[in-house]
Amino acid sequence: MKLGKSISATLLSLALASSAVFAGQGAHHNHGERGMFNKRMANYLQLSEQQQSQIEAILDAQKQLQPQRDQRGDMKQQLNALTHTNASFDEQAARALIQEQQAKQLERKVARLHTQHQIWNLLTEQQQQKLQELKEKRQSRGHHKRDH
Repeated sequence: MKLGKSISATLLSLALASSAVFAGQGAHHNHGERGMFNKRMANYLQLSEQQQSQIEAILDAQKQLQPQRDQRGDMKQQLNALTHTNASFDEQAARALIQEQQAKQLERKVARLHTQHQIWNLLTEQQQQKLQELKEKRQSRGHHKRDH
């Protein structure tokens, strides 16, 4: 999963709203644009400079907690190695790898929800309402039905 999508999924309502704001903009995964928190979203929500700075700090902190892509790739390779072998299937090893993967996924999701909560609480009531309306509009169009 691309980092931008991961961040977008992390920030549930923010991500859903940002997709609508960014419609037609092309790739949203530009690291320089911080995924969904680019200038366009900041302008849409009329974020103050202080809010933008605080959000950047929150996103930077969250990014530091996320495992690197290659670590997740290693896990996938280990799972593939279990199935692409002529030796007998090691169910115990498969279960251990899957449990480890699920535990890491759980931690990522909790961290994303925490990040979403922190950002939500930085917004004014008007910004929250605007974001919620955008989220509902986006959901009514059937986007982001699955949980990342």
